[in-house]
Amino acid sequence: MLFGSVMTVGGAPAAFTFGIAAGSTRYYIANNYDERYTHFGAGRVLLYKDFERAAEQGVTRISWGLGDAGYKTEMGAAPGPELLDLLFVRGGVSAALARPLWKRR
Repeated sequence: MLFGSVMTVGGAPAAFTFGIAAGSTRYYIANNYDERYTHFGAGRVLLYKDFERAAEQGVTRISWGLGDAGYKTEMGAAPGPELLDLLFVRGGVSAALARPLWKRR
């Protein structure tokens, strides 16, 4: 279920993607690129190639998670559900101590 892609230039890594494939959905956990290749769009080139492979494997949905540096919208991304962080702590005393640190205001 894990997948990953690495683009190399002259034997050195230039960009990567990493995630989990579940059924017809690909969940991206991380993708990034080496700053030396910013002007060449190495990260985007790798993502487009990865999308092509995903489509060939029957993937119909890509989930990138939260946040958008602009490129996700340019590639057709739309806002999805809100993220809800939950922290389960065993024991009432431990939970009471963690609550003020975890709870957002």
